[in-house]
Amino acid sequence: MIKRPSLWGLVHPRLTGGLIAIIVFLLLIAIGNAFRAYAAVIDNDVFIAKLSALSVFIYAAPALGLLRLKRWARFFEIGFCILLVFLGLVIMAFQSPFEGGFIVITHGYVAYYLKSKKCRQVFYPDTDKE
Repeated sequence: MIKRPSLWGLVHPRLTGGLIAIIVFLLLIAIGNAFRAYAAVIDNDVFIAKLSALSVFIYAAPALGLLRLKRWARFFEIGFCILLVFLGLVIMAFQSPFEGGFIVITHGYVAYYLKSKKCRQVFYPDTDKE
């Protein structure tokens, strides 16, 4: 019998429910931006198409890195989420309180979880033993 590689080989065994929720959240944003890039190409809006394609990469790359428990993905996502929290506060103050609040709450939670002790133990299993 031939053993075939499984998609479960991509998933690290130490993944927590919180990390899986964050990965799904990031991938959903990336997929939405991919559709936006496609629509911009159809409408011949080159700037929006390039911006959306870049956004797909910015969200999908850390999501896949978190899926494999890469430390760079955790650091990148913490920094990116902190930046987006500040951006969300600006949006909340000057444009739309609902949109800005949504950005602040979702990305704030992601940054909070990625900085938590539980998440740190997943990425650094040999440290924080007490």
